[in-house]
Amino acid sequence: MSNVSNPEAKLKPADLRGILHYVHLFRGHTFVISLDGSVLEGENLSDLLTDIAVLHSLQIRIVLVHGTGNQLRKIAEQRDIPLTDVYGLGPTDEATLHLSIEASSQATHLLQSRLTQVGLRFELSNALRATERGVVKGIDYALTGRVEKVDIDYIQKRIDEGIIPLFSPIAYNRDGKAMRLNSDATAVDLAIGLEASKLLFLSPFSGLEFEGAIRKSLPVPELESYLSQSGTALHPSLQSKAKAALYALRHGVSRVHILDGNAYGSLLNEIFEKEGVGTMVHADDYQQIRPAQSSDVQAIYSLTRQGVESDALRQRSWKSIHTDLEKFYVYEIDDFIIACASLTIFEDAGAAELGTVYVHPVYQGRGVGRKMVAYAEKLAVDAGAHQLFALSTQNFSFFQKSGGFLPADPGELPGARRQDYEKEARGGQILKKRL
Repeated sequence: MSNVSNPEAKLKPADLRGILHYVHLFRGHTFVISLDGSVLEGENLSDLLTDIAVLHSLQIRIVLVHGTGNQLRKIAEQRDIPLTDVYGLGPTDEATLHLSIEASSQATHLLQSRLTQVGLRFELSNALRATERGVVKGIDYALTGRVEKVDIDYIQKRIDEGIIPLFSPIAYNRDGKAMRLNSDATAVDLAIGLEASKLLFLSPFSGLEFEGAIRKSLPVPELESYLSQSGTALHPSLQSKAKAALYALRHGVSRVHILDGNAYGSLLNEIFEKEGVGTMVHADDYQQIRPAQSSDVQAIYSLTRQGVESDALRQRSWKSIHTDLEKFYVYEIDDFIIACASLTIFEDAGAAELGTVYVHPVYQGRGVGRKMVAYAEKLAVDAGAHQLFALSTQNFSFFQKSGGFLPADPGELPGARRQDYEKEARGGQILKKRL
């Protein structure tokens, strides 16, 4: 867990161009944001709600859900009343329900006060209907409930009016009986029903930590595997969020984020920074290698300019990239081009050349380059090539160690390419690989 971090962690003005790109992508999209009870009591709450106000001003549709675990635990300790459940995951008896209602009232009052301070219009909504969870595997969950119905039309209308719907972990059944809900599961049901683009869990944790490191990006299969093998090593609150993330992604939510709500600027950095600050769980289609499209020309040009400046790549104009676009393919993460390469086929020579391989510095050292080379090899084989060439001034060790390339002589290049190589006079090392 972390406390309020250094203000230097906040987005810098230089990042505004990146933010504007995301704003275009997210305008009109729905984000469901779930706030742990501990985050409501943190020193960062005012700044966090200011950042939510920023998102709202950018025409991103916001729905808020809050938890009460921290508040409930404190009240129970003060009154020396044992709890049957803290997080809304286990059975809830009458005493625990009464304390949960009180804890929810405290948390909701605090959140309403702070939302008012940042100028946001909100509504504490009863657009959820609960039902008893019942008896599961021989366990009677008593007054613990689950969401039975979400009034999507009503919620959408309130959002259209500029109002942020606010939900607590207390809901009511058909007869008006109060039920205790798990706030993570409630946020998931709302995200699915509203077809949210993002579900964000703001917790006292920096993200999902595996083998001593926070995973910034986590595909569904890896999270499933981890939970089946060692998921019990996670804090109960993180277990809940991890399982909720899997369920949400299986039911249409695009991205689920788990991040530290007590860290200054964490929300905006998670949304508007390419790498983020927490853990993003995503489906397999989150990242892909694909042929370049005309809309990618500017991104490829901007990306390759970084390589040109370091002399790792030869100069390519915007026009030349556009002309040779059918030779390019790109690595895309969350609608951003983070790597590119080109493949030229020499049919008469049964050969191909891999060129313009460049990975954004943020993603270097993560295996992206190896995937680009492997993709090129597949394309080359499909085109009937028996050997693949690459020319490099600085990264020949990468091609040799990661790609299995060997040094070659200029005379081994296809005729037309050999002439161009001699004219370029860049002194690049020639490498080749048999396919």
